[in-house]
Amino acid sequence: MLPRFDRLLAHTHHFLTLDGCTIAIYPGVFSPDPALTHSTEIILRHLPPVEGLTIADVGCGTGLIAILCAQRNAKHVIATDISEAALANTQENIARSHLEAKITIRKSSLLQDVSERFDLIIANLPIDPAIWQTGSVTPIELLAELLATAPSHLTSTGMIYVPWGSFREIAPVRALLQASVFRVEEIQEEALGYTWTLFILTRRSP
Repeated sequence: MLPRFDRLLAHTHHFLTLDGCTIAIYPGVFSPDPALTHSTEIILRHLPPVEGLTIADVGCGTGLIAILCAQRNAKHVIATDISEAALANTQENIARSHLEAKITIRKSSLLQDVSERFDLIIANLPIDPAIWQTGSVTPIELLAELLATAPSHLTSTGMIYVPWGSFREIAPVRALLQASVFRVEEIQEEALGYTWTLFILTRRSP
């Protein structure tokens, strides 16, 4: 049975434990529940060692990825989101995990209001516009904006992680990435009746 993606946002306040971390999930905030989505899982399954790294969790939602990176001894994490509910949700979960000293919350559309450089940018962005209130901006346009701004926010060896699901056409994503300044690696996994792709982007060699 295929997941109902509307439940990613349309749910009541509840708690979820993933990778040993228990988080609160507010109504209207993206749920990383593996029964509903594999985009969070595929990121976490393939994270590099993050000890000592500076990380951006772009579109942080509940803050789960930021928290897990901080627990794995990242040097510092900046968690960004445009949603007030997501920022409040992330704040509560950071406080529950006692990680206020290691995670900074920033209200920002992608990296617009961020000046720092990062060793790793994780962007679990909207994939299906049918359930996301992104105005007139499509998921592809969001990704294009991220790709345009990310180079000035990456260290020389920095990486970007972006997931995608086969319920939306992948060809435009690949075309956009191939035209970018990044070298692209793809990891694919089957879950919930779909193929999920994790794009890992690094700077092309000069």
